[in-house]
Order: sequence, then C-alpha cells, then structure tokens
Amino acid sequence: MKHNKAFQQLLGQYFTFNSNRLTCLIHIILGLFITQSVNLAKLSRTFSTKTKHQSVYKRLQRFMKYLTFSHKSLFLMICDVFDIKGNLTLCMDRTNWKFGKAHINYLVVSIAYKGISIPVIWSLLTDKKCGNSDFEDRRKLFDRILTFIQPTQIRTLLCDREFLSGDWIAYLKSHQIPFVIRAKETVLASNSQGKAISFKTMFANLSDGKSSCLKASRNVLGCDVYICAKRLDSGELLILVSNQSGSTVFDLYRIRWEIETLFAAMKQKGFNWEDTHMTHPPRLSNLLFVLTIAFVWAYRQGDILLKDQPRKLKKHGYPQYSIVRIGVDFIIKAISEIIISPRKILNSIRMVFKPKALKITLNDSGGVL
Repeated sequence: MKHNKAFQQLLGQYFTFNSNRLTCLIHIILGLFITQSVNLAKLSRTFSTKTKHQSVYKRLQRFMKYLTFSHKSLFLMICDVFDIKGNLTLCMDRTNWKFGKAHINYLVVSIAYKGISIPVIWSLLTDKKCGNSDFEDRRKLFDRILTFIQPTQIRTLLCDREFLSGDWIAYLKSHQIPFVIRAKETVLASNSQGKAISFKTMFANLSDGKSSCLKASRNVLGCDVYICAKRLDSGELLILVSNQSGSTVFDLYRIRWEIETLFAAMKQKGFNWEDTHMTHPPRLSNLLFVLTIAFVWAYRQGDILLKDQPRKLKKHGYPQYSIVRIGVDFIIKAISEIIISPRKILNSIRMVFKPKALKITLNDSGGVL
C-alpha cells in the first residue's frame, strides 16, 4: 500500500531495519492509533493480512523480543521531525506500575518541547521494583546519552526530589551539565557561618508567595551549589539546588512538569501504555521505542495543525484537548479514510517524517525518485 511504502522509506532514513521488520513496525504503529492500546492481542487484529490472528500475535511477540534499535538514531529522528537544533532542556523522571506480581519501572530522559516532553532514552529498573533510582542507574543512563548528545547542547537538566544526591551532583558538575534539582526540606546545607542546617530551618521565615535566592554558593551533600527557595501558597517550600545562580531557576524548573504530561499522554490520554502484558525489560524497552515513534507522529501532527489555528481555551483557562490528542484524532481519521483515498495519511506521514535533503524523494506511489 502507498502509505506503508512511503513510511518504510522515511523511517529507513534513521533505522537500519530489514524490510520485514520495518513492515511489522509500521503495522504496529498504525495499530496503536486504531486500538489506542499497546496490548499485543489487540494490535494483532489490526494487521491487514490474511494470516491467522494467532500467527500475527506470535509475530508481534518475536518482533518485541528480537528488535534492537539505536537511541542515537531515535534522537536524530526527533531532532529532524521537530527541527530541534540544540540548546536542549532535558527532564528526567520515573514512571512505574504493576502487572500481576511484576513491577514495571522505567527511568526516562526526555526533551522538553512546547508543554509535553519527548522521550529520547530510558532504562528499566529491574531490581528496584517500584522504588527510586540510585546513582548508578542515572550514571549508566547518562553515560549512554553523552555518546550522542554533547554537554554543550544541554541548556539544563531538570530533576525532582528523588534525584538529589551528592554523587549525582558531582557527576553532573564533572561533565559540565547544567542542572536544577528540587530538594527536600530536611536536606542539610551550610549557612553563612559554615554550619550545617536543614533547608526548613534556613528558610523558616520565608512568607507565603515569597522567594529567596542565596547569592553565594553553599555546600549541599558535599558539593557547592546555588540555592533558591519559594514558599508556596500551600505553605510547602520549593527548594531548588543548581549550578546556576539567580531566580531564573524557578522558570526552568516549571518546565519539568512536561515529563508528567508526557506520561499522561502515553497512558490514559493516548495509547494506554499500562495495557501491556509484557514484563521482560528488553521487550518493555522495545515497546517504548515503538510507542515513541507513534507519539512523535501524533505530537508533530498536532503541532502542525495548530500552527495557524490556536486552541480555544475553556472557562478554566486550559484547552479542551492536548496537542497530542489533536494529532491522534487527525491520524485516526486519516487511517479510517484509507479505503477511500490514502492521500490524507500519506500527506501526514510525509509532513512529519519528511525526507532528508539530498537523501530520498518520494513520488505519489511511495517509490523512490
């Protein structure tokens, strides 16, 4: 079919899969939009083939078992699709759930983009159940990231309270990676006299809605960092440690929420990521790879649709649908119209996964010119 051939050529710019694997990948991606579920049994029913359902299901199982992919290639695809040139704001967080007695626990690094971040690399925390990551988990993940992203390309790394440790701060500083990390109120820091006191004590007199940024660096967990604090309306302290000074860290840290919106878009608001029955880490990693391509397609399609048509806000001040949801709905509609005409889905594929300059050009039949 025209759209399948076009999609194969375009994804083939980034991933060195053979024809059969590319074909299966494309069927899965289209199936994700049709079913809005990552469940393999549901996906197997969407394949446009005369092969029996059980055979297709086994094919999907083999695909998830034996697929190998490059995070660098995925990163290059994301940069091309969203026209990202560098100066990356990265967010790191975990998402976890349970299937039966099995704990599924992802550590994910994503690129912030217009309100919803884009996953670029991840690992499965197989020995943590649903618990926090440790320094070694983060170090191994970032050692992999730094093979294809230079520290000079990173504007900042945003992390929640789980990720504050002396080892992690020292690692980021040694690699000259800018960071903003939230801290718990109980963490100790040196005061102006060099005495270790808790952040709760240090900012005890901070009024609701007020903020304070210490001009001089302070020692936190054995590392010299800058500290900013804000008393939220709830009375809770928002404490940020960074290798950057000044109140701009509050605006930067606010962007961290984009990885939370990513997880929501991947789960109940998009493709129901938690529907999977897989528990083996390599297969779960492959699942997120496939899911990321579908997510990128939907996100960029929604972004394109809204370029000249700003979203209307509801009375509560937020739009009714997210950018990803708008993209998902458009692609589902285009897939439903394939029998009448493949032009709409072809245009969407070409618009998002555009051919690289001087590499390939697709004609209307999906072939290479």
